[in-house]
Amino acid sequence: RGERGLDALEAKVRDELARLAATARGAPDFFAVFNEIDQDGGGELSRLEFMEALERMGFNLSAADARALANRLDRDGNNRISYKEFERFALEGSPRHGKRAGPRHEKAVDGLAAKVQEEINRLAKTSEGAPDFFTVFNDIDLSGSGVISKKEFMKMLKSLGFRLDRDDAEDLADRLDFDGNGRISYEEFEKFALAGRREGRREGRQRLLSLDDLEAKVRDEVDRLARTRGGEPDYFTIFNDMDQDGSGEISKLEFIEALSLMGFQLSSADARKLANHMDLDRDDRISYQEFEAFALGGRKKHRQKKLPAFSVEALESKVQEEVTRLARTRGGEPDYFTVFNDIDRNGGGEISKIEFIEALDLMGFKLSTKDARALADHLDTDGNDQISYREFEAFARGRGGGRRRRAGGA
Repeated sequence: RGERGLDALEAKVRDELARLAATARGAPDFFAVFNEIDQDGGGELSRLEFMEALERMGFNLSAADARALANRLDRDGNNRISYKEFERFALEGSPRHGKRAGPRHEKAVDGLAAKVQEEINRLAKTSEGAPDFFTVFNDIDLSGSGVISKKEFMKMLKSLGFRLDRDDAEDLADRLDFDGNGRISYEEFEKFALAGRREGRREGRQRLLSLDDLEAKVRDEVDRLARTRGGEPDYFTIFNDMDQDGSGEISKLEFIEALSLMGFQLSSADARKLANHMDLDRDDRISYQEFEAFALGGRKKHRQKKLPAFSVEALESKVQEEVTRLARTRGGEPDYFTVFNDIDRNGGGEISKIEFIEALDLMGFKLSTKDARALADHLDTDGNDQISYREFEAFARGRGGGRRRRAGGA
């Protein structure tokens, strides 16, 4: 779902919250709605609580869309939604919202965006003439993660001499964050910077189109190489051919060399852009899951598993099959630990329910939050709301599932 789609979704959710918060006195009671969603009474909303609330309100969203919407509420990026953030979202755009609402504020942000674009273009000037936005981007990306966080962007604004309040800085950061995931990719940064150049919008569209064309050609070639007599493409063999050091992941250098062997003579900048497009988790490595998602047409076109009417048992076997497929290795023994670590995005050593639900979504299982949670509960045999590696492996090997009974229980 693009930025416009998220904007439309945001408006619908806001309307529903206003309806739920309506009172006879006239003033909406958002605090009561917040407390209804805050099921554990922690005083903040977890991502899972928010997703479940959306579903109860009738919004059947993918995990990715729900996460993108949650990111819009989670202004401080701590993965929790405070009441202040919740109320601010609910009131946004209403007469009660104050200075952030209305065309005057939008016009002010437009003017600010133009000034920041000018400054970025000034910093990106080179003696060759073509602007080097990549170097500017890397200077802002203090953590070296490959994406710019909202905090890093605000630091950049401050270092350039822009004295903004937090609201205006966040609104400007949102202008760059086209996909609404809470981070600014290089593509988004370049697109914003090009919009500030003369005919920049046209040039930006051409660049993005050329990347799309390149993607399509590489995908066609991968499909050609992956053809088998049985009809089902064997992407795993192609992946292993590219993975020259046998690490189980393709480095950026290995990918660029593979492109050259396939006959694509690209500049290192273009090859890197394509590699970055495949590297969904921005860890500078391309996993098999990322490679296959690209080959199948990317996230948006990733084929969906056709499932029968939901039952934990029926779904279990299909997810086990998919996990085992992802865990394949050359040696024959499945590497469940690597798959586990791919799902454990925060590196905590355990998989949270939200991480598991998002992993199911990326694998192509389009489930309701309720059904995905039921499956997560099935893996979480000790009932601590986290999935350990032992629980994950037991499930994958068909030995796990189902909560343990308490001692002395019926």
